[in-house]
Amino acid sequence: MCFTPWISLSTAIVEFVLAGILIFGFKKYRLRYFWGALILLLGLYQLVEFFLCSTQQALFWAKLGFITYTFLPALGVHTALRFLNKKANLYLLYFLPAAYTLYAMLTRGFVLTATCEKVFVKAQTIITQPQGLFQNFASAIYVLYYVGFVTIFIFLLWAAYRHERSRRKKRVELLDIGAGILMIVPTFVLIVIFPFLGLMFPSVLCQFAIFVAVLVFIGCYMDNKR
Repeated sequence: MCFTPWISLSTAIVEFVLAGILIFGFKKYRLRYFWGALILLLGLYQLVEFFLCSTQQALFWAKLGFITYTFLPALGVHTALRFLNKKANLYLLYFLPAAYTLYAMLTRGFVLTATCEKVFVKAQTIITQPQGLFQNFASAIYVLYYVGFVTIFIFLLWAAYRHERSRRKKRVELLDIGAGILMIVPTFVLIVIFPFLGLMFPSVLCQFAIFVAVLVFIGCYMDNKR
């Protein structure tokens, strides 16, 4: 969510370029597809914001945006597990985001409002409406999934950092931990807490998204050099 559609588009382009360099430029890096997909999802969300504000299909793009950021925590944990050479149970990882995606696609009127104003982007769904958070089962599980998975992502990398001997890899893990913190704190505060309290907020998530993408890219670059 950005101040203007063109900032969203510019952010998306930067993130797509970073993902492209990572996927096609780091050909010997074993995690290039995982981290690249994570950055691509961030870019796709920014592109969705652009189309939400520049087309007449705001409800469609708001639904696509919900689906996009719903997969971010699961992909983050999957990437962290691969980074640490741990096995991942794909059914456990992707069951909830897949279920919410189906729910969003099959539910008529899933997006309640989607408007682009001068400074704010307003988008509410059945799941993320302020009145529904923590008050119905689907919304509560969604919040727990989102916060819980990003917390697991951070915890996995922090546990690895504490036992890591390589200074270079410790720096990589710190960068990825920072990316996880930048992903969870602004998102939770701006999308969950503020709307729940009935407060509006400046649309600055795109700035956090670009920082996340840059931190991940730098971490991949350092790990690839290693």
